[in-house]
Amino acid sequence: TEKGATQVVEIGDTIVHNQELLQAVNVLAEKIVALKDEGLQVMDILMTQTRESVAVTEAIGENIAHTSASAQRIDAASQMINNITAQTNLLALNAAIEAARAGEAGKGFAVVADEIRKLAEQANTFTSEISEVIQDLLEKTETTVNTMKGVSQIVDEQTAIANQTHMKFNDIAAAIEEMKRAMLNFQQSMEEMGAKKDMVLDVIQNLSAIAQENAAGTEQASASVEEQTSAIEEISAASSNLAQLAQEMLDAVQRFKFS
Repeated sequence: TEKGATQVVEIGDTIVHNQELLQAVNVLAEKIVALKDEGLQVMDILMTQTRESVAVTEAIGENIAHTSASAQRIDAASQMINNITAQTNLLALNAAIEAARAGEAGKGFAVVADEIRKLAEQANTFTSEISEVIQDLLEKTETTVNTMKGVSQIVDEQTAIANQTHMKFNDIAAAIEEMKRAMLNFQQSMEEMGAKKDMVLDVIQNLSAIAQENAAGTEQASASVEEQTSAIEEISAASSNLAQLAQEMLDAVQRFKFS
């Protein structure tokens, strides 16, 4: 019984130690929950910034597309101006030829035709420069469009990764909550075991007290038996003595009769 009580006490110490470890695990779990919440906040900020980045990227892409379309329209208008200046130059040349044929009467007209030709040539030079600028703008716009497509693809991939990471954080959060519930159940079980340990210890202590009482009673009974045995032995000895005395008396009586 004493050994059983010792073992129960050892079990109780183990339960207390496990409860202390469980409390430490609960503290760590709370820290993990706090870190998880911070991580989710960071992910929410990242998701918001990613959506804003996507919106800005799309807006830039639209602006580039509009710029490219405008540049193409300017280039088309420049080509039309170039065609008009070519026709104007041709008309000025024809006017100069006709003025030369007219002689003195056509000199004034020839001067005007020559000025028109010069203006047409200047316009042609300007339209050529405009065409070069527009062509360079279109090439750079195309390069920018391709770059924006690459950026858009990267942003889409980052968005997908951010979504997956957010889902993983949610899975981790769910797992942590499940772990906390399991630890709570385990803690309740440990508390129940501790209570039952106390009950068992009380029972063992009661049994030990009863056993001690029984042992005391047994010792008393043994002492009584020994006393009774001693008394019986004394009675037996006395009986033997009485028998011997009776025999001696009978022998004496016999001797008395014969004499």
